[in-house]
Amino acid sequence: MQQAGPLAAVSLSVPAGWGPRRRQYLHQAAERAGLPTPHLVTAPAAIATYTAHLITPVPPGALLLICSIHTGSATLAVLQASPHGFDALATIDLDQAGIGDFDQGTDQPHRRDQYRRPHHLEELASER
Repeated sequence: MQQAGPLAAVSLSVPAGWGPRRRQYLHQAAERAGLPTPHLVTAPAAIATYTAHLITPVPPGALLLICSIHTGSATLAVLQASPHGFDALATIDLDQAGIGDFDQGTDQPHRRDQYRRPHHLEELASER
């Protein structure tokens, strides 16, 4: 891997539920690796930023519900768009509570052709 020069900035995504201690560990690990002090972004805010930049613009003040489903758990977050990013208004981690039913439903075999993936962002936007 080649690098043109030193990194000017680093952003890292962290789980929404991580508190100050875990975030500090990540800061220390970046420092030990010789990286600049990272800007930590919660996973829901990272998903919202991706959505706003690559899929559809999100105007300041708009509310987004982000649902991130993992094996055996899920995170639901309500975020509000601001001129500088996204502010978390509420976050809840659902560990095992009701997720088992969802997991069982998704364990069933599915045919690939059951789902259609839009090939163009314009098509995706028109389906909203």
